[in-house]
Amino acid sequence: MTNASFTETTDAAAGTGTGYTMGIGDTFTGNLSPVGDQDWVRVQLTAGQTYTFTLDGSGGTPVSDTYLELLNAGGSLVTFDDDSGTGTNSALTFTVTTGGTYYLNAGSYNNSYSGGYTLTTAVAPPPTVFTHDQIADQLTDGYWVSNGASRRAFDINAGQALTVNITGLTAEGQQLAVWAFNAWTAATGIRFTLTSGTAQLTLDDSDTGAYSTSTVSGGTILSSFVNVSTDWLASYGTTRNTYSLQTYIHEIGHALGLGHAGNYNGAATYGVHNHYANDSWQATIMSYFSQSDNTYVEASYAYIVTPMIADILAMRDLYGTTAIAAGNTTYNFQSDFGDHVARTIVDTGGIDTLDFSWVSAAQRIDLNPETYSNTGGLIGNLGIARGTIIENARGGSGNDVLYGNSAANVLIGNGGNDILFGRGGRDTLNGGLGNDTFVLTNENDTVIDSGGNDLITSTISRSLAGYATIERLTLAGTANINGTGNALVNIITGNAGVNVLDGGAGLDRLVGGLGNDVYVLGAENDTVIDSGGNDLITSTITRSLASYATIERLTLLGSSSIHGSGNNLNNLITGNSGNNIINGGAGSDTIHGGAGADRLYGNIGNDTLTGGAGTDAFIFHSTPNALTNVDRITDFSVADDAIWLENGVFTALGAAGALSAAAFVRNTTGLAQDVSDRLIYESDTGELYYDSNGNAAGGSVLIAVLNPNLLMTHLDFTVI
Repeated sequence: MTNASFTETTDAAAGTGTGYTMGIGDTFTGNLSPVGDQDWVRVQLTAGQTYTFTLDGSGGTPVSDTYLELLNAGGSLVTFDDDSGTGTNSALTFTVTTGGTYYLNAGSYNNSYSGGYTLTTAVAPPPTVFTHDQIADQLTDGYWVSNGASRRAFDINAGQALTVNITGLTAEGQQLAVWAFNAWTAATGIRFTLTSGTAQLTLDDSDTGAYSTSTVSGGTILSSFVNVSTDWLASYGTTRNTYSLQTYIHEIGHALGLGHAGNYNGAATYGVHNHYANDSWQATIMSYFSQSDNTYVEASYAYIVTPMIADILAMRDLYGTTAIAAGNTTYNFQSDFGDHVARTIVDTGGIDTLDFSWVSAAQRIDLNPETYSNTGGLIGNLGIARGTIIENARGGSGNDVLYGNSAANVLIGNGGNDILFGRGGRDTLNGGLGNDTFVLTNENDTVIDSGGNDLITSTISRSLAGYATIERLTLAGTANINGTGNALVNIITGNAGVNVLDGGAGLDRLVGGLGNDVYVLGAENDTVIDSGGNDLITSTITRSLASYATIERLTLLGSSSIHGSGNNLNNLITGNSGNNIINGGAGSDTIHGGAGADRLYGNIGNDTLTGGAGTDAFIFHSTPNALTNVDRITDFSVADDAIWLENGVFTALGAAGALSAAAFVRNTTGLAQDVSDRLIYESDTGELYYDSNGNAAGGSVLIAVLNPNLLMTHLDFTVI
């Protein structure tokens, strides 16, 4: 960008031979003289870049109505703008597909004016996405202000009536007008009273094209006139699913006080004349851009048969609100099937239902206000107005997605593999046939299942005990919540938080997330899949972590004498109140026996063993190694506990049975005193040594560490 300023010193040629060139960010000031003069200025544009160009009247005698054209290197018209700037000034936005030389033609509307002007170029910022309120403000104020006017409305409130005269229309035109009036009544509550005399709103078809004009005084519309020509109807049709009906609704919108969705009039190109990304028919019938013209919105091309969400907000701003469709209403729209139309529902009371059970295509139905649903095989063709609460929805035979709102919704999926979102409220979700998914956020949501392999996803702790026919449960979000199965073969999946996953009865599959999860297993062949974290299995039956290679912790539940074993990880294994046999396996394990007469095998690794209450046995049956296989016994009781040693490993201990008195010595050196000493307890350190050759050189190895100063004897040891 150069940000330079240039002034026309000699008349700029009206063609590719112009002597003036400007860069992006520059300002060019010139003069159109005489009337009908056109000035061309050369500019280099880059493919893929979006630019804005403005042409404003300026100087002592400014051009009163500018007209700006963009032309390609050969001088052919690319696009143009009349009044998208302030007042009657010009502004256009253009995205370049082919880079190179272009020309800006500074002129006046219909070549009818002369005077000074200022031409600017700039890289356009990305278009913003307007809220419905911002679009409504454009309709009530922005458009009129850009044309040097101000907002306007009839001096009535919603629920009151305007007189209308449609006697100047053909029979087809009158029918279209009545349909359009009914659409505005259903959206705003304003009533339209037909008269053959003087009326506040008069419709005719004698002129060419389609337009609306109003007589305004002090912001009050005194009368309005709408023309939609018979040629228009001949071109676009006379049924409900035609552009003719949309035109009538659009022009009556003008007559009631609405401007365009952008500062354009007569013609517009998306990407050039829109000043926000979502300027389209989907949000407002006052837009010039269809759903397919607009590359931002995701919606099927469809004619509009009602005012849309932003139109309704704008009319409420101008005329207020009133009760509309206050009873219990079922919206079906089957008569429109195949017509490719879009609409918005306004409903202020009753228990209401969207019934699309007749549709075979997949649908996305959202009951939340200010959302757009995909219905009847189209995308984004059904809007819900702000403040409209629809309580219930029925899907069809396709794979539908149904979203509830803050009310107590009844959502029925019917056929297909449906996804039902309860959201707020105490909802009832009925999947119908198929493998359905129920997304629950309320503890008291009700699920009705008619078959298939179904899934509940939940953002709070959830038990399938209350959903006896549901097979699968997935925890959503990141909160620390829990999931519990039922008597079926369940698949329970955790989230990124710390979860407790309890399969319940049945051969279940528990899938943890990233957190430090707990798996509560009730069947021998339950499957656990772990995605990370320091995880725990709890079990009421004998369980080995060898089948769960990524699980670090095991806790035995209940009071039965069941057993547990570890894997190759550094395990934490905890017994219950029964008589447990616990084997740590490989790794440096921590084992707690709990209550009961337990047998604790540290096995390979530097393990920590705690017997707990009861008469416990600490069993050594792996090859000792002073660096890698020394176990720590934290609570050895001379009165209650014993150490068992495998004579296949500790061969010098002799035959199985009680250890001989001569094979044990307690001292403060940790050294064998004579040839028969095999186990030496160093009382000041608590270290326990095995010595394969007594007081001869070599053969001594540290096998365990106990508490110091224990009054141990040979009676505390058993050879197995």
